[in-house]
Amino acid sequence: MKTIYVVLLAMFVSTVYAEENGIQFFNKNIKPVLTTQCYSCHSSTSKDVKGGLSVDTRQGILNGGDSGPSIVPGKIDESLLLDYIESGDMPPDNPLSEEVVNNFRQWIEMGMPDPRYKPENRAV
Repeated sequence: MKTIYVVLLAMFVSTVYAEENGIQFFNKNIKPVLTTQCYSCHSSTSKDVKGGLSVDTRQGILNGGDSGPSIVPGKIDESLLLDYIESGDMPPDNPLSEEVVNNFRQWIEMGMPDPRYKPENRAV
């Protein structure tokens, strides 16, 4: 019985550690890019939200825009946002570096951790 508790505790600690690392990764590598490169056209404060996509909340990214969901957490092959930034189409006047694109790829593979997410805001 003690072994089960140790295993459960280890799993919990591992999950919390991974989540915290994911949040740190987002804050360091993803949020600054969203803020400086994307919010002017794709946020709730934009005059005209381009393509119907708002990236200033996690739920906005998940909901996507006119083309459908922009990211499927954990699935880079199903994430349209990654297609747009890999092709250099977004942002239109300043394509992202390969390092930044790789950060987005890693973030999606991590499950898209985002401290802006609140469970009570989850879509039903």
